[in-house]
Amino acid sequence: MKYSILTVLLVLFTSAFYRSQQIRFPEGFILGKQDFLKDQIFISTNLLVQNGFDVKKNPDVTENKKVISQFAENFNLEDISKIYFEIYADKVNQNEEGISIAVLEFKTIDKLKNNMKTVDEIGLFIPIYFVIDNYVIVIYSENRYLINKISNFYTERLGAKYYSPKK
Repeated sequence: MKYSILTVLLVLFTSAFYRSQQIRFPEGFILGKQDFLKDQIFISTNLLVQNGFDVKKNPDVTENKKVISQFAENFNLEDISKIYFEIYADKVNQNEEGISIAVLEFKTIDKLKNNMKTVDEIGLFIPIYFVIDNYVIVIYSENRYLINKISNFYTERLGAKYYSPKK
């Protein structure tokens, strides 16, 4: 009897701990007011629209396939259910993009895995990819300092794993 009570308590504690560790979308991915972003501001929606983005606000979560396609060049859009994005500019030079992150929520882990097989390096602006569960985090920037800080943020906070695209 004593062992069965202990077993039940252990199972309850373990399941509660597991639920507390589950990733919430988009809350678990929001960079927010991190110290390493103190020299960055969100790019205005007007400037994003002028540069061809079909967005209503920044940051945002959307299921709009047109918006998703602007961040997910390497992926099958039908496999993605939502996207969360944040687009920053340097406070001093606000006309230029500083760093962008996009978190793609895939419908299933299998769909994510199949899509990651097709990811390759694209263009001059090579994105950095991290994967966790059914999410892909894509970081776009040429600022190595911010890339490293954001990479550390997602690996330490969520346990995201770096994904190296095929060449």
